This record gives sequence, structure tokens and C-alpha cells, in this order.
Amino acid sequence: MRWKDISIVFQGAMNALNPVRIVGDQIAEAIIKHMPGFPRDQRLQERVVELLDLVGIAADHGDDYPHQYSGRHAPARDDRHGAGLQPANHHCR
Repeated sequence: MRWKDISIVFQGAMNALNPVRIVGDQIAEAIIKHMPGFPRDQRLQERVVELLDLVGIAADHGDDYPHQYSGRHAPARDDRHGAGLQPANHHCR
């Protein structure tokens, strides 16, 4: 198994997000960085919305900053951050 096939989100994953950048941009950046061939057009934004929807967060919350998520959304946000790269194995610790 190669690292691109594995995603691990540690309990302190909230600290991995930049507090002065909106969450949607950080998700898009992770996709671009780890999937260089991914189109940087409308499809990228659609993928960010898909990931938000996957964890039960409304698409318009992609424009929020990390601190604006309630405690209820924090674990979903952290999980989405790792799941966005479509790893074969995704583990939350």
C-alpha cells in the first residue's frame, strides 16, 4: 500500500486547518496538491461541495472559517479534510 492510498485524521486535526483561510479553499488546495491532474475548474468546486454534503454540512458553509463550525460540525470537518483525497483506507484516530 502506498501513502496516496491512506488517509489518517488525528484527534487534533482541527489544528491542521489554517484559521485565516476559508475551509472550502483549504479542501480545494488539498485536492490540487495530492491529485495534480484534477481539473481546476468548476469540477473542483463541485468536489468541495460533494465533500461538504458527504459529511452533512451545507454547501454554503464552505465559505466559513474553521472557528465558525460548531462543536457538532468539527469532527465532520476533520473527517472531510482526510476523505477528500479518496484514499483506499481512511482512518480517524
